[in-house]
Amino acid sequence: MLSAGTPEARNGGTATAEPVLRVDGLTAGYGKHVVLDGVALVVGEGELVALLGHNGAGKTTALRSIVGQVRPKAGSIHLDGAAVTGMSPAVTAKRGMSMVPQGQGVFPSMTVEENLRLAAAVATRRSSNPRPQDEVRAFVLDMFGILKRRHKDKAGSFSGGQRQMLAIGMALMTQPRLMLLDEPSTGLAPVLVDEVLAAVRKVNQELGTSVLLVEQDTKRVLAVSDRVYVIKLGVPVFDGTPAEMHQQDWSQLF
Repeated sequence: MLSAGTPEARNGGTATAEPVLRVDGLTAGYGKHVVLDGVALVVGEGELVALLGHNGAGKTTALRSIVGQVRPKAGSIHLDGAAVTGMSPAVTAKRGMSMVPQGQGVFPSMTVEENLRLAAAVATRRSSNPRPQDEVRAFVLDMFGILKRRHKDKAGSFSGGQRQMLAIGMALMTQPRLMLLDEPSTGLAPVLVDEVLAAVRKVNQELGTSVLLVEQDTKRVLAVSDRVYVIKLGVPVFDGTPAEMHQQDWSQLF
C-alpha cells in the first residue's frame, strides 16, 4: 500500500513554507459577464478542501480559472509559491495540477487498462522523485475493486459511478500535486456518492495528494473535508472548518 506519511515526511523532513495552492482576489467570467468577484482560497499540503455553493455560484468557473481553462480578469493563482495565473492547462498540468471534470472524462471505446496507461503516457509532468507508474496503477486498481475486476472491459460499458472512479484513477496516473474535482457526485446514487467521496479521501490521506473538491452534496462533503469555502453569486461568504460551518445559518450561505 502506498503511504505518504506526514506533510513533513512528504517533503523530505521539512514543512512546506508555501501552500500547494493560493488564490487571491480571483475575478473571472465569460466575455463581459463576471462570474467570480474577489475569490480567495488556500489549499495546504495534504489538505482536502471543499468549495461549495448553489448552482450558478461560480464553483466550476473557479476550477477552470485555476487550471487555466478560463483566463482570470484579475487576481493571482500560485502553485507551490510559483505564479500560474493565466497559464494554459498544458502548463498547469506540467506544474502538477490534474482536473477531473464533471461528467467523467474517460474514453468509452477503450478498456480500463488502456485508459489508465494512456493517462500515464500523456502526463506532461514528471516529478523529481516520481513513483513507478506500475505502483500507482496498482494503487488505483486496489482502491477501486470494480476497476481491477473489469480492467479488460471497455469504459463505455460502465455505470456513471464506475466511470467517475476511472476518471479519478486516470488523474492519479499523472501523480499530481493538486487534484481538482468538479462535482464527482453528479448523477450518482447516494451509495455511490459515499463510495466516490471515500475514495477521494483515501487518495488524499494515503498518497498525500492535495485536493480541491467542488460539490453540491454539502452534508456528505463536509464529512470528508478538512476545510470549507462557500461562494454565493461569485462572492466568498464563508471560510472555515466543517465544524464551524455546522454552526452557521446555512440559509444565509446558499
